Amino acid sequence: MLTETIISARGESYGVITPTGVNLRTFVSEDCGAASLSTGIATFVPRSYLPYHLHAFSEAITVLEGAARILIEGRTYILSERDCIHVPAATAHQVENADKLGRMVALWAFASAKPTRTQVEKCFLLEYRGYGNPKEGDPESIIRFDQCPVYELSENASWTSLRSGLVLKASAGDMAASVLEHRSPAISTISMSRSRLSKAPRCALCREGAMSSVDMTPLSSERVCRIDL
Repeated sequence: MLTETIISARGESYGVITPTGVNLRTFVSEDCGAASLSTGIATFVPRSYLPYHLHAFSEAITVLEGAARILIEGRTYILSERDCIHVPAATAHQVENADKLGRMVALWAFASAKPTRTQVEKCFLLEYRGYGNPKEGDPESIIRFDQCPVYELSENASWTSLRSGLVLKASAGDMAASVLEHRSPAISTISMSRSRLSKAPRCALCREGAMSSVDMTPLSSERVCRIDL
């Protein structure tokens, strides 16, 4: 007999706060009967971060609020709200709040029902990618929300698909879209608007104006080597 479980974000459980100031909350995992999947949110106050770590399974991170700075073995990206990054298994990564003034909230999804992470005490040379996308040969994948196609469901509703099959890659200084194999959980969003929406790709707001509080400087100047305090 199948039974459902509802986990409320407004529940009494406030998760685990790490020594570096990140609140981790698990919503779905083996504790509620899930198999091969776990999800939750991580809330970062300004200047907080999760130091370099890796997982034995792949992870998808979607920014829900604020801006994130994500370092993949030194490759440093800035993610805006609703941008998504897929980090393959056994790939070292660090997640930071890029906003100097406000919090950053991210949805995490693991390809495992048991969330775990292993700290990495290794230094990586920094390579700043900013709002760019991974290059050919990089293991990570990024889906930029403002570069995704928008499909009209009805007069005032649209569907934006952060499809796992559509992976944006930066090659020779240009942005190209390539259809690759299934590499990360499928994610989509539903948007409601008072005005009629187009099927054309959504236009982004000026990032410099909209993200004026984003701190573009990584927490470490030349090398990143973090351990829990």
